[in-house]
Amino acid sequence: MSFEVRKAGGPNEKLVEVLLMQHQRGREITGYLLRIGVRGQIGGDAAPLGNALDAMSRMYEAHAAWEDTVLFPAWKKLQSKSRLNELADKFEDIEHQTFGKDGFDDAVTRISQVEKQLGLNDLAVYTAPSVAVSLSQTFTIDMR
Repeated sequence: MSFEVRKAGGPNEKLVEVLLMQHQRGREITGYLLRIGVRGQIGGDAAPLGNALDAMSRMYEAHAAWEDTVLFPAWKKLQSKSRLNELADKFEDIEHQTFGKDGFDDAVTRISQVEKQLGLNDLAVYTAPSVAVSLSQTFTIDMR
């Protein structure tokens, strides 16, 4: 996909380069996390680990947003209707091979059960606090 968008040129060519670099950086961070995790304890790596997780989270949020709102739509515009239908069939085959006949629905059900066990099944818990509360607790602004 990225090859097709890059080959088409234009403003998204540079975006593809950045996204590919971020994929590589994500692999590097994942490798670091695996090396830390295999030891079974964090020890003196708490600060670097926290920094790596913060950096990964920050990068991934922006990365996913740009892929979803710019790259994927640009790629889709380059495809014929028959190519999109062909890919949809291929992805459905992969889904069935990976998860079984009703794989996606079964996976969603299993994930929902895990989210419920972990207390992550209520979207309301992710609601940001009031700006007034957040700002007064977090920032002191010197207006001199």
